[in-house]
Amino acid sequence: MYVVPDSTIILLRGCPLNKNYEHTIYFDSVAAQTSYFMSLAKRTFDKCTYQRELRGRCSLQVNTADIYDCNYMMYQNSAYNNKWFYAFIDRKEWVNNANTNVYFTIDVMQTWFFDYDLQECYVERETASNDALFSSLTQENIGFGNLICANDGDVLTGSFAEPWYALLASETQYGTKFPEDTEMYDRLCPLAGYVGSLETISGILKTYVDNGKEDAVVSVYLVPKFMGQGATENVPIMPENTPEMVVPVKANIESLNGYKPRNKKLFNYPYNVLWVSNNLGQVNEYRYEDFTLDGENNCAFMLYGTAITSPTMILVPHNYRKVTDYFDEAIAFTGFPTVPWTGDIYAAWFAQNKNSLNATMQNQIVGGITNVLNNAIGGANSYDQAMNNAALGSYLNSNSPESFASGLNSINNAGKSLQGNVITSGISTAVSWYQTINTLEAKQADIMNVPANVHNLSQSDSINASLDKLNFTYYQMCVRPEFARILDDFFDRYGYTTLRIKVPNRNVRPHWTYTKTVGCTINARCPSDDEDAICRIYDKGITFWRNGSEVGDYSLDNTV
Repeated sequence: MYVVPDSTIILLRGCPLNKNYEHTIYFDSVAAQTSYFMSLAKRTFDKCTYQRELRGRCSLQVNTADIYDCNYMMYQNSAYNNKWFYAFIDRKEWVNNANTNVYFTIDVMQTWFFDYDLQECYVERETASNDALFSSLTQENIGFGNLICANDGDVLTGSFAEPWYALLASETQYGTKFPEDTEMYDRLCPLAGYVGSLETISGILKTYVDNGKEDAVVSVYLVPKFMGQGATENVPIMPENTPEMVVPVKANIESLNGYKPRNKKLFNYPYNVLWVSNNLGQVNEYRYEDFTLDGENNCAFMLYGTAITSPTMILVPHNYRKVTDYFDEAIAFTGFPTVPWTGDIYAAWFAQNKNSLNATMQNQIVGGITNVLNNAIGGANSYDQAMNNAALGSYLNSNSPESFASGLNSINNAGKSLQGNVITSGISTAVSWYQTINTLEAKQADIMNVPANVHNLSQSDSINASLDKLNFTYYQMCVRPEFARILDDFFDRYGYTTLRIKVPNRNVRPHWTYTKTVGCTINARCPSDDEDAICRIYDKGITFWRNGSEVGDYSLDNTV
């Protein structure tokens, strides 16, 4: 049967598409597709014989040199339908000066662009339709080098970080006990607890020393002012409840060491993280995407503290991973140093021995008086006896002068004995008093010459205190700018890891959309060979461009 030649062949030049199918063009309509490709036409041939796509060759009456720059073609067998077929020109064969054989391969993506429907399938990666902060959290298999610090600072700042002092004692500076049900920092602690500035605690400590109560002081620590919530200079008492406060830490979501990424996934872990150190060797890592950021893009931490018995602060991520206070991810600081202070040996000894000293002096006085009285009483008894003997002798020997003289001599000797005993006892008592007082004064003098006792010196060697590091430190860690650029270019080109069953994206950004599937399926209205080829192209990965003149131009702003 004779077929009237009625096919149209148009050779195009400057078409940005090729057979590797890394790129193709997305069209909203058949008319837009036809209009674009015709805008690239160099030569049009009418009344051509029927073109067979499987044959892949057509003969044209044209000199080969005239079409050397043509790389694409479109044809239409109008005798049968008005569908345009699109093809890559593989090569041109010179026949003679007036004829050329053109060999071509059908472009299945453009030829059947409007003749199949994508089905849901497993999408490995694609350009995301939404690039909001933390909208894509899937892992990426691409290196990013070591993280470096973009910014750092103290977690506890302002007046809350000012150095205060905590003093714990077994009794008050005046010697009174605290009630057994006394609570401090939500704990039963029947002790005297003070917290305040240097001047305040120094004054309290001096009172303990002056009153000889320095041994009642259990500990003195250097702590931040935060530990004394509720305490004042006038009432420097440790609080009953545990101090707590919300501490904000700015999330690093503006730039990475000066580089501002186009793809917001670079603000995710592992490219951008928050480290918190207790400056004692422990560093915790936190992910910005796991926090519920506030209106100023701050990560929130809850800070808790206690100044007894060993002062401790604990920093707990707040609203982290959907947990209000995530204590299992907390970090603690326990390196608060003790504060050395000097006591007064004499004051302490005198206070501790005051009653014994008084008793010693009183006992010495009473003993001396008792001794004198006992000697006086003994002498008086001897005198009475002599008097009695003299009276009896006088009565019995009233006519004997010798007996009377003997009685008088006994009385005289008894009187002298009484006087001597009293004097001797008084002198002995005075000497004893002097010796006792002299011994006590010598002992006091010796104690006063002993150097002042230094407390807490062995535990006051915290280098962190000297460096003003009694605090948590945060570090905003991120990739180096050169790696950030590498990652940004990669995400521009190949989108994000998706790993979902869905309809692949083809047109979700201003300029281009990349998609790569695993086991692509389509509902096709084309030959099965071409259907299979289309599915393999999606599985290999392909980029759809909104404008043919922009194909391959990744310098365009494709953000959303």
